Amino acid sequence: GDYRSDFLERFKQAYIRELQSFVDAVLEGRKPSPGPRDAVESLRVAIAATRSLHEKRPVRLVEVA
Repeated sequence: GDYRSDFLERFKQAYIRELQSFVDAVLEGRKPSPGPRDAVESLRVAIAATRSLHEKRPVRLVEVA
């Protein structure tokens, strides 16, 4: 099947809960979680994993600025 469709269907409820959590945080005047720092760290992990795949070697997070 279509990978994109399968992915969206598989994680649909997670996206709904994440969006609801964000809306609740905004309406209640509190910081959403996960926050921007969590997003940056997740991106660093993804970059390191991609680099590791392409370079065929372990990539440490300290190598990813």
